[in-house]
This record gives sequence, structure tokens and C-alpha cells, in this order.
Amino acid sequence: MSKSPALNRPMDRQPRGFPSEPVTLERIERALDLLAEFIVKKGRDGYKWVPVYKKLDTELTRLKALKDDMHAIRERAQRSKDRRERVKPPSTT
Repeated sequence: MSKSPALNRPMDRQPRGFPSEPVTLERIERALDLLAEFIVKKGRDGYKWVPVYKKLDTELTRLKALKDDMHAIRERAQRSKDRRERVKPPSTT
């Protein structure tokens, strides 16, 4: 049994035709805008695209939460660093 060429492709390369730009909140927002317009334009057939819309919306929510988490982590790390610097023992000279 022969393997599909896609199964032999190295995982570190993107398949041909896929964008190499990173996934950003802005790109997902734009995709959701375009997809929403497309779904509405399709009328009764638009419902077929709702799962794609929901997947993108879920990813947007996940990335926003990750961004918020990283912001909170950076703030905590800075507060911790500031506390340590305030409590430094006096130097012995």
C-alpha cells in the first residue's frame, strides 16, 4: 500500500498555497468579517459555513485570552522584580 504524498511531507514546512504570515488577531478578525459577508451573501446555503465561522471565532477568543494572560504574567513578573529590589539587604562594606 503506497502512502499519500501529503503524509510524507516534513512537518516543519507549510503545504504549498498556505500563507507564511503568522496568525494574528487582526488576520482572524478580517477573516471573520469576510466570512460573515460571504455567509450572508450565500443565503440559505450560508449555514454550511457556520462551523468554519465558529472555529475562527473560537480561535480568536483563545488568542485574545492568551494575550491577556501574557500581559498579566508580565505585570506579575515586574511586580515581583520590583519587590525583590526594594528588599535587597544592605551591602556589607
